[in-house]
Amino acid sequence: MNAIVFEKDGQTVWPINTADGKEIFSVCVEVNSETLDLQTLFVREEKSMVWLKANSEATAINQQKAVITAVNKGILTPYREFSKTAFYDGQEEDINPTTEEKLGRYSQVKLCPADKHAELHRQYVVPTVVAVDAPVAPPVEAQTPLNI
Repeated sequence: MNAIVFEKDGQTVWPINTADGKEIFSVCVEVNSETLDLQTLFVREEKSMVWLKANSEATAINQQKAVITAVNKGILTPYREFSKTAFYDGQEEDINPTTEEKLGRYSQVKLCPADKHAELHRQYVVPTVVAVDAPVAPPVEAQTPLNI
């Protein structure tokens, strides 16, 4: 598993203006992995995009670094959960990237301890829909750092 900073067009931090006039910051961790299905012996290459939000740019960047370290050390791993209903207001249905056909499901990527991945990955859940402007992590000075 290889976690890196996601960069698009030279940008690694995205400021977002919320409905209440505040600014939050979003960063992304790209995780590339290969997994072997022990029943079919098929190797699946998978790319997961883990989006993090924070109230300050410094906090977002620090959490991004901590998540990259934790994933690369095998402490955390991304997993994808599915649902028949949206996880948040305005979420679009998953599509087949080749045919652009809607798949009749929604998904999102989360993080879990590495030893929980097999039981959580690609499972269907019933989400609790939260507001788009849900609270985010407090500023970096108010957080306890991950012990990695």
